Amino acid sequence: MTISKRFFLYTGTLFFITGLIFISLLNMYMRQNALMDARQKAREMIDCKLAIHSYFSQQLKPSLFKTLAKDQSSDYFDPTWMSSTFAIREMSNYSKSYNKSGILYKECAINARSPLNEANPYEKNFIKQVNQNPDLVTTSCIQKIKNQNFLVVLRRGEVMEAACMRCHSDPDKAPGGLTKVYGTDRGFYRKKGTFVSAISIRIPLDEAYASANHLSLRLSGIMVGLLIFLFLMQYMMNQKWIFKPLAQLQDHANLIISDKKNLGKHLKLPQGKELKDLTQTFNHMSCTLKDTMDNLDTILGKRTKKLTDLNNQLLAEIAARQDAEKQIKASSARYKGIFENTKNGIAVYRAVNDGDDFIFVEFNRGGEIIEKVDRQDLIGHRLTEKFPGVRQYGLFTVLQRVWKTGQPEYFPLGFYQDGRVSGWRDNYVYRLDSGEVVALYNDETDRKKAEEALALEKERLFVTLQSIGDGVIATDQQGTILLINRIAEQLTGWTASDAIGKQISQVFKIINEQTRKQCRNPVDKVMNTGRIIGLANHTMLVSHDGTERMIADSGAPIFNRNNEIIGVVLVFRDITQEQKIDQQLRQAQKMEAIGTLAGGIAHDFNNMLGVVTGNTSYAKSLLHESDELFQVLSDIQDAIKKAQELTLQLLTFSKGGEPIKKITNLHKLIIDSAKFVTRGSSCKCQFDIAPDLWSAEVDSGQIHQVISNIVINASQAMPEGGVIDIAAANISVEKPHQEKYPVPCGKYVKIAIKDYGIGIAQKHMDKIFNPYFTTKQKGSGLGLATSYSIIKRHLGHIQVHSQLNQGSVFTIYLKGSMVEAKNISSKTTVEHMGQGKILIMDDDPAILKMAGRMFSRMGYQTEFATDGKQAIEMYESAMESATPFAFVILDLTVPGGMGGALTIPELLKIDPNIKAIVSSGYSNDPIMSHYEDYGFMGVIPKPYTKSQISEVLNALA
Repeated sequence: MTISKRFFLYTGTLFFITGLIFISLLNMYMRQNALMDARQKAREMIDCKLAIHSYFSQQLKPSLFKTLAKDQSSDYFDPTWMSSTFAIREMSNYSKSYNKSGILYKECAINARSPLNEANPYEKNFIKQVNQNPDLVTTSCIQKIKNQNFLVVLRRGEVMEAACMRCHSDPDKAPGGLTKVYGTDRGFYRKKGTFVSAISIRIPLDEAYASANHLSLRLSGIMVGLLIFLFLMQYMMNQKWIFKPLAQLQDHANLIISDKKNLGKHLKLPQGKELKDLTQTFNHMSCTLKDTMDNLDTILGKRTKKLTDLNNQLLAEIAARQDAEKQIKASSARYKGIFENTKNGIAVYRAVNDGDDFIFVEFNRGGEIIEKVDRQDLIGHRLTEKFPGVRQYGLFTVLQRVWKTGQPEYFPLGFYQDGRVSGWRDNYVYRLDSGEVVALYNDETDRKKAEEALALEKERLFVTLQSIGDGVIATDQQGTILLINRIAEQLTGWTASDAIGKQISQVFKIINEQTRKQCRNPVDKVMNTGRIIGLANHTMLVSHDGTERMIADSGAPIFNRNNEIIGVVLVFRDITQEQKIDQQLRQAQKMEAIGTLAGGIAHDFNNMLGVVTGNTSYAKSLLHESDELFQVLSDIQDAIKKAQELTLQLLTFSKGGEPIKKITNLHKLIIDSAKFVTRGSSCKCQFDIAPDLWSAEVDSGQIHQVISNIVINASQAMPEGGVIDIAAANISVEKPHQEKYPVPCGKYVKIAIKDYGIGIAQKHMDKIFNPYFTTKQKGSGLGLATSYSIIKRHLGHIQVHSQLNQGSVFTIYLKGSMVEAKNISSKTTVEHMGQGKILIMDDDPAILKMAGRMFSRMGYQTEFATDGKQAIEMYESAMESATPFAFVILDLTVPGGMGGALTIPELLKIDPNIKAIVSSGYSNDPIMSHYEDYGFMGVIPKPYTKSQISEVLNALA
């Protein structure tokens, strides 16, 4: 390339680069001016808005408050003058309608009341930085929003002062008008002394940038034209004054080359000092060369000397190369050490058969450890021979590709295995200049196992979370649900897919059971306190479908590694059933306590009634029915029966009230009991009883008492008369519907007795089964308590549903039986007459005296014993004297002595055929209901009449 062309190229390039630099600097300067103008606009707008804020807070609001304070309530709220933020936002909206500049003004806050004022992530971060660094006032940046460039300027807002707390602390303290407009979730729980807002201004830059670009483009065009003109002028002058003389000089040099005779001839000197000097130098060189040619020997000597010097220089270079070789060997030794001591595996291969296989050339110590192999067993051997699984592993294809292309490749983590070794490997493969291929790889087996163990642990955690019996919900700081387990889905009625992403208040709705008011969400409490909290008592969860459940709950903060709260976890469970069980347990404890007292009273009272009943019965047997005294004794017997019924109710509370069960036709028992107690009443019973109603193994007397008590209550609840609905049906309680019933799985007879009377007040519902609780002036308070105790002893269940002025429904569940009840016709008891001796054991002398008269009237000789020990001696003596007792009547319990339970085994040893009858006014043993299992042949409860004892003796005679 000629000098002129080079000069043209280089100079043109220089001018081009100069033009580009000038254009870039000019454009940058213009854009910078546009940015400075935008910043000035932002500052002016911020100052203006702050002035408006000051006017609102210092003049307008105090003045209006003073003027309107007397006429407005504490709940009054008008944002047009009470909220400077609202007013400035409205002003900005009006300003936009007149000014189409595109400038956006926004007062932003975290959890702002209005969504229009909600801070974006960049603004939220600035507010957080201001609270961390109070000296920080403003910040700015250029952001691209919707493909447009904006200058974003942020200035911190006002600090929260005492005057702000009325509207920004607790929603309960805020004006009612404010919470009605904005709700109670946003803009509250601010803290005094903190910055909660910022002023955000966005100024569009694209128009200013376009203007700057346009102006800089015009100026650049002028500059480029000027540069081109200067470049052409310079090129023409250079051609005339530089390149043409140089061309003449070149032509003369070519003449000298073609003919040495031209040496020494002088060229005409051109214009210009530099070219004139160059021509003079060339002329001088020509003369010098002529002289040199003339003195060739001298020149050759000089050249020989120069060659000698060059040879010496070459020897020095050889020595230097030898030193370099030593350094290379030392470096090779160092790299060899690295090669051998690195933990990574390094294998060097040489391709054979045109890349069809590879031969091991080198293999380091790290590879030996990883692959559990000696390098001597690998060097010189084929890769596919020593590692047969390499093709399936995929590395072999990578080796071939790198060998062919020379481009290094990373072979990602994969699992290699063959019959000898296995593990997780990742490889980096590259080719050396020699054509050999190197594979540098790591053994990632331990890390992979750790990852799999971690994944398994995560899966176990997930399964555990889904399997536990408590509901679990996790939220972030804003109360957005991040996780909800299966139990929580069931209790809330929300699926995980619907609940995740929603606010906790939408899914976890809790109210107070007693006040029915909504409870404050525990997530807010945890976030405010940073402590674990629990729900108050009587908290109910309202599910998505409206189902209410009593729950126990706790909320705990979730901390990150920096001990910062990043969310809240709620753990809660359904305790509805537990509450019912606790209530039943308390009821059972009350019944047990009163039962103990009632049992003692009943025992003593029955003994006294036994004397009165027996003597009255005996006295009547001595009189004729027409005798006036006979009628008097009959009235006494009627009074005794009523007292006996009261005693029976007391017995029901005690363990001595064990039912004497037998298969009973409930259909007849229900109808007879209800009709008997409503005879002469203004109420009428209406029956709906299943024709195929199951029988039940019950104490018919006790169940009669239950039906009677409930029907009497129903009749008394309707003093003006009415209809009592009585229904009975068979039900089978089976899984999975068992939870709908208050009884375990099985077959039951369900009896429902419904009245349409005054109902039961809600405050009395928990007490109606308590002994002696009554709302009636003449009630004893034992009817329902007795019924509760009887049903409990029959392993059944009784419950009530009632509303004031709408009536009550009592529901009874009794275990059903598929055995058909035997029909027993009523028979008139025949007075018993006999002969022989009867042994009576009782600790009460009055009972013995009464029984002696009664049995003497029947034709028996009576002998008495006051405890079991005496009775055994008397029975044994009678057997030895061949005058045995025809019957033995034993009192079940003898305080401080041997009762019937301990006596009968000894008597059976003496006489296995003994006719023993057990009698008691109270018992805590099951002997009275299962007397035959203990060796007795009959049972007679106290107090008993002559006809009752006759019935027992007739059965045993």
